[in-house]
Amino acid sequence: YELIEEVARGGMGVVYRATAPRLGRDVAIKLLSSDRVHDANWLERFHREARITGALNHPNIVTIFEIGTHHGTPYLATEYVEGTTLRHCIREGRCHLAESLEWAVQMAGGLNAAHQAGIIHRDLKPANLFISRKGKVKLGDFGIARDTEATALTAAGKTLGTYAYMAPEQIQVSDPISRKTDLYALGCVLYQVIVGETPFQSDNPMDLLMQHLKDDPYN
Repeated sequence: YELIEEVARGGMGVVYRATAPRLGRDVAIKLLSSDRVHDANWLERFHREARITGALNHPNIVTIFEIGTHHGTPYLATEYVEGTTLRHCIREGRCHLAESLEWAVQMAGGLNAAHQAGIIHRDLKPANLFISRKGKVKLGDFGIARDTEATALTAAGKTLGTYAYMAPEQIQVSDPISRKTDLYALGCVLYQVIVGETPFQSDNPMDLLMQHLKDDPYN
């Protein structure tokens, strides 16, 4: 692979657009952050994403081509979606109702395929939803996903996910995670797409979590 440019950076690592001469196409290369390489939990999470996503085959889920190691750093080679993310569309105010409903159908289709395979995403949010130039929506970043039979990678007393889209059962870690967890997040995403903001708003993370547990969304 030949790296072309950095396209994203997050808590798990950095993502590049790259060329793959053997495949004759562009790909996305996700490299685990250097400060995570020697962390057993992050390594497991990284390899888990590869195993989970690699087992899924659906037009609305980003395809994984390969997992490997380069100079001691694990990487994933995945499908590169030429386009944007739902997060950018929302920020730019480019979400029209008819188009948003079509995206919703595709998001639900990708989630359904994952759920049928026994996979719960657990971190559905606009930044993880990629939209191609032809309007195809693809679910990505299964980094904290889990299969319904596996033990969660969540440490005791902690939650995984993004606060604005987090279902009550993710906040109350004693409650079981299920397919409904992703559907709650999907509802929050669609609310934001149509209304222009997430259902609950707060600069205080604890206050935001309590709103999910006790309040109704803003009108």
